Amino acid sequence: MLTSCIMEITKDDSKKNIIIFFFPLSGISLVYKKLIKFFPNASTYLINYPFKETTSSFLFSSIEELAQYYCKIIKNLTKDYENVFFVGYSFGGLIALESALIFTQQEHKIKELILVDTIYPRLLKDDNLFDQIIQRLIKKIDFNFLDLDISYFRKVVGNNYYLQNTYTPKKYDGLVTFITTLDSTKNNLRLWKKNVFRHVKVIKIEADHYSIIEDKADYLGDNILNILKKHQQ
Repeated sequence: MLTSCIMEITKDDSKKNIIIFFFPLSGISLVYKKLIKFFPNASTYLINYPFKETTSSFLFSSIEELAQYYCKIIKNLTKDYENVFFVGYSFGGLIALESALIFTQQEHKIKELILVDTIYPRLLKDDNLFDQIIQRLIKKIDFNFLDLDISYFRKVVGNNYYLQNTYTPKKYDGLVTFITTLDSTKNNLRLWKKNVFRHVKVIKIEADHYSIIEDKADYLGDNILNILKKHQQ
């Protein structure tokens, strides 16, 4: 059963491929809208923060709790599919990773985990960045269209920011593609490889953290589509 925080975008009746896109720091997955056109033959779902399913006083206490909340729903969506892919941009990569870990523990199959410019949490200790991030998001989001309360939105983003800074990623043995920007620090990739990923392919795109999902969406979409095609062979 779908809720308002799970948006079905395309449907593959053959049950071949399903892609779950996890929301970034904003809690809103519309950031992926330019990518969806690349996957007309797959079922695609956008995962949003449950703004409407919870009260304005409710906040998740950890990335683990956040992932547990969604995995109960995602398991039903993916259970009949041959190929399951999790995609997470930025903060969404942490939720995608934790969800993949839960799936693995419960013996549900993930074909590949795809992280897009997700920063290793240890590198996210600069609290001065939050004001810049929240101002950028407020300028870009149409709160009237989405029927969102700005004060609750600020609270959710602030909590998500805290959750990512305090999260410790665990080892993941499944297949991973890590798509990163050319200006990303070497230390970021080093920490992911050393502490988390055993089987990772790295793809670099000439972009910064924001343009990789906005202006470079075509390059990003092509690369993710190639990952899907790899599993068709």
